Amino acid sequence: MPEPTGRSERAGLVWVYMNPRDAPPTMLELEVLRLPEDQIGVACIQRDCNFLQALEGDIDTSQFSFLHVGHIKPDDVPDDHPIRHTVTNRAPKYQ
Repeated sequence: MPEPTGRSERAGLVWVYMNPRDAPPTMLELEVLRLPEDQIGVACIQRDCNFLQALEGDIDTSQFSFLHVGHIKPDDVPDDHPIRHTVTNRAPKYQ
């Protein structure tokens, strides 16, 4: 739950509610916010694009396997490489 000021620190980020309302809404219960700190990685990436383009690319995870690594042959990726599964199984699965 956020502090009364609308500022809260969770998952390595500072969450700030900047609306002029007197009381901030309840903090979102995102799954990542319940992970142990050693399982969370925070990075800052600046993209030279409209935020909607970035959002669309982030939520369309199916495009990664053929658009970004489609040129990579599965036999060229070591078994223990983090991208191995993406290269060997390019079909998207939605749950």
